[in-house]
Amino acid sequence: MRNARRSPNGRFIAYTFVKDERSEVYVEPFPPTGAKWQVSRDGGLHPLWSPEGRTLYYSSLARKIMAVEVSTDGPTFTTGPARLRVDTRIAGRERINQGTPYAVTPDGQRILVSAEGDTAGVPITVTMPAAAVRSKVDACLGYGARVVLHGTHVGETFAEMERIRESSW
Repeated sequence: MRNARRSPNGRFIAYTFVKDERSEVYVEPFPPTGAKWQVSRDGGLHPLWSPEGRTLYYSSLARKIMAVEVSTDGPTFTTGPARLRVDTRIAGRERINQGTPYAVTPDGQRILVSAEGDTAGVPITVTMPAAAVRSKVDACLGYGARVVLHGTHVGETFAEMERIRESSW
């Protein structure tokens, strides 16, 4: 079970489950009763409830954002068909342990999508202390960012970030 998210009313948990090397999105009651519903049909990751809990979003294996109308008010969980909500490619590699690469605004009208710097056409510079963990540096590089390693503590790193920001304007 990965990327578990509790529904706004607290009655259900949506999560990613990998079976036979394929990720799908499922929903179970909370607390668990043994019931389980598969929401995605052609692979899915990163489930995210809409603020009011009537829509469950997930990213398809093609990295598109899908939406499924759901009902969490009755004694059981029901779904409608999945539909394409945002026809865009979500950032980079499958981000299993790095959070959901998109967010829904509180009014549910917009979806904010994380995009790689090179695909969005926006240069991204990440400033980290010189002793930064290599896996974090590699992750930033993998998403198309330029990484600047500077300083021995956060104050020095922040000052360098400010210097770079000022020189970019």
